Amino acid sequence: MKIAIISTPWIAVPPLGYGGTERVVFNIVEGMVKKGHQVTLFATGDSKTSAKLKYYYQKAIGNNFFLKLNPYYLLN
Repeated sequence: MKIAIISTPWIAVPPLGYGGTERVVFNIVEGMVKKGHQVTLFATGDSKTSAKLKYYYQKAIGNNFFLKLNPYYLLN
């Protein structure tokens, strides 16, 4: 079966530390590949996977993106 999974642009898959969503995506993708599915992962270019990798961002944007935003909008 051909399957596409989309991850976030903030953190690479699998994450080196923080990144619960990206860790879940990694485990699902790797499990599906092991079962013989043709999986395409849309994530950051610095992601590591045995699936076919497609990316828009060469490197993860990181959490610094949120730090540049006005705290008012993050809290309200």
